[in-house]
Formats: sequence, structure tokens, C-alpha cells
Amino acid sequence: MASRPPSEYRPDLRPLIILVGALVAVVVGWVLLSSVILPPPPPQSVTPGARASSSAGSEEADAEGAQAWREARVEQPAPVTNEPSNEPGTACSPCHPSVITRMRDVAKLDDGGLVAVGTAAPGRSLVWLSADGLEWSMTPNVPDREGTGLAAVAATSEAVVAVGVREGRPVAWYSPDGRTWQPARGQDSSGHGEMNSVVAFRGGFVAAGGAGPAFGEGRSAAFWTSANGRQWQRVPDAPGLHAGHVWGVAVSRGKLVAVGTSGDPQNGPAVSWTSRNGRDWTRSEAGPEMEGVMLSITGARSGFVAVGRSSDGSMAAAWQSRDGVRWQAAPPAPSLESDTAYGAHAEMSDVMRLGGRLVAVGWVSSSANGTGVAWTSRGGLTWERLPSAASLPGGGMAAVIAHDGQVVAVGSTGWPDTHAADVWVASSGAER
Repeated sequence: MASRPPSEYRPDLRPLIILVGALVAVVVGWVLLSSVILPPPPPQSVTPGARASSSAGSEEADAEGAQAWREARVEQPAPVTNEPSNEPGTACSPCHPSVITRMRDVAKLDDGGLVAVGTAAPGRSLVWLSADGLEWSMTPNVPDREGTGLAAVAATSEAVVAVGVREGRPVAWYSPDGRTWQPARGQDSSGHGEMNSVVAFRGGFVAAGGAGPAFGEGRSAAFWTSANGRQWQRVPDAPGLHAGHVWGVAVSRGKLVAVGTSGDPQNGPAVSWTSRNGRDWTRSEAGPEMEGVMLSITGARSGFVAVGRSSDGSMAAAWQSRDGVRWQAAPPAPSLESDTAYGAHAEMSDVMRLGGRLVAVGWVSSSANGTGVAWTSRGGLTWERLPSAASLPGGGMAAVIAHDGQVVAVGSTGWPDTHAADVWVASSGAER
């Protein structure tokens, strides 16, 4: 058969047309049948007054979260804001400032304002003041002591105290108003240890933490009392304190309850102590319900609620107790889990009572390294995770307080290694 010249060649397009038609039919069929083939998405619980964020992280959800949680303005030391992140010619990824800051705790002052304490690593403590929770300034009138890290703060109408650790020994500061500070006395007379928590009690203060060597045997839970915040006395050691470590203490209905760990300070199991006077403490008996690490505690309508994390750190944890002695653990739930299976971590760092609800704050690991998280609960055993906000990824909430119709959470942003002190504020109406 004679062949045609190239100029007369016409390709046969029928196979291509058939293929395109088949592809179009597949796409149309998938669109029409997807609602039947695919299961419906799981329902999301929504806090009244707020919208649950979508799994796709839509701009609409981010906007709703940003309105619920506003990021405050926090004054930082000059190296954080002014210093270049690296010298010319230096290769680093990421580059870090020479100073990192964290807010650790917050308390309400007698004048209606707020005071927060924290650290500027390496080795310096900071105090911030705020009238409204949205604007924070550093107070310069603090003891210039290297190697000091403040962990907690409490206030009465007469005094403000901050406690922590300095070069492996307990440290306490005193202030009449939160603006001018001076070192307290007596808290470090017993040697090595640290104060991790403090609470106002009967016009004075009770602090709690640990004593003894940083590693190995000989560690004990430790308590200190002060009538005025200036002079402290350590409670005598007792068998019920041995091998313990206190992370949080609270008072409700005239009863003190402290929570922490027995054995390993970082991994638990959890344990609690109770006292009516701050000097005589009774230890609870640990059981299987005490698996985990109790980090903070608050008084609640039902008694007390403690929060923390599981022993392996992969899940946030909470417990409820009527008397501070016998505890019931919250069951595992998706709302308590990390956002990632790789390097999973989730913890509730602090908890407070807000009307008829409880609000807890903390952080969870995620694909973006970490994110600040808040939860709410009616009784302490079932928790709902609140919607996120644009300012929360990379952050971690360390403490929370109610202030003038708002929820104020303090912590840091820049996880895992470029921390800068940060504050988030939300309307308390969104948390009910």
C-alpha cells in the first residue's frame, strides 16, 4: 500500500478522545458518589461563644481563635529585642538571641493589677507588672542575683512574695507592692532545694518544693511557712515527706493540699499531702489511680482538682478529689492527647476555678513543634479542648488567672529553643 507524504498525515484521535471521556466520567462519578462512599466527618464539640477550629486550619477558624485569645504586649530585656541573632559570617539554623525569657506564674495584686515572675536565662529572674493583662512592663527594682530562677508568686493585702531557686538553694523575695523587691531570709538555712509553689494562707504564706541533693537518694518534699513574707522557716523533715517532691499547693475551705510526685520528680507516680496549719502534713497513699505527675491544684466545688501529665508525658492528665486524700483519675480521652505521634507530649501546667467551670492551660507537641492549649471541665474528670488561635503555635502556657472578666495565661513562645515570655488573654465568657 502506498504511503502518504508527511504533509498529508492525519493522526487517529479516537483513542485519545475515548481516554479523556473515561477520565471525565470517573471524576464526575466520584463527585456525585463521595457523600455515599466517604463517611461523614466526626462532629466537633464547640464551646459556647467560640467556634471549633477545622482540621484544615481554615482562615475563618483562625480568626475566631484569634478573637478568643489575644496576645498581650510584653516588655523584654534588651538582648531579646535589640541584639542581632548572629554575628556576621556565622552560619546557624535557627539563630538564637543570647537571652531567652519565660513567665512562670502570675498573681493578682491588692490594687487590682497583676504581677508575673519568670526567668531570663542564663541565670536571672524577672518581674512584670500589668494593670489590664494586655500591657506588661518589667520592674527594674529586683535583687541583682545571678543564678536565680523564680517559679511562683502569691500576694496578700500586705505583701507579695516570689519563690524559686538560686544556685541549688531555695530563694524567696519580698515586696510590699510588687514594684520594689528585696531578698527574704531563712528559707535557705537547710541547704540544697527549691521552692516551686507558694500560696497565701491565714495572712501569711506557705511555700512548697523539694530539699536535698539534686540527684540520687536523700530527696524529700519540703514546706516552708512565713507570717509576713520576709522571714521563712522550713517545716521539720518527717518520714511522710521522704522521696517526695511538691510541684503545686492550694488552699480551699481552710485546708491546704499539696501535689507532686513520689520517687522520680519528673515521672511520678503522683502523690498528695494535706494540712490544716501548714506545719503538719499527712501523705496520701499512692494507688494505681495516681499514675502520672501532678503539677498543679485548685479548689473546686467538688473539693480539689489536680492536673499534670501521664508518666511517659504523652498525655495530659487530671484528677478529682473531695478531700485531697483519695483521688479519681480522669479517663484517657482524645482531648488530652498530643497532636503528633512522633515525640508525643501533652501536659496541663496549671488549673483554676472560673465560676462553675475549671480552666486548665498547658501545651502539646505538634507538627509545628508545640502549641499552647487550654481546656475546660465541669467537674475535673471530663475535659474539652478549646479552639486554638494564631498566636498559640510555638507557645506554652505555664499559669492562668482570672482578671476583670478575662482569663489571663502566661508562659512563653518560641518553642523549643528560642523562648520569649508571652501572655494570652481571652474573655472569660468564652470559657463558661
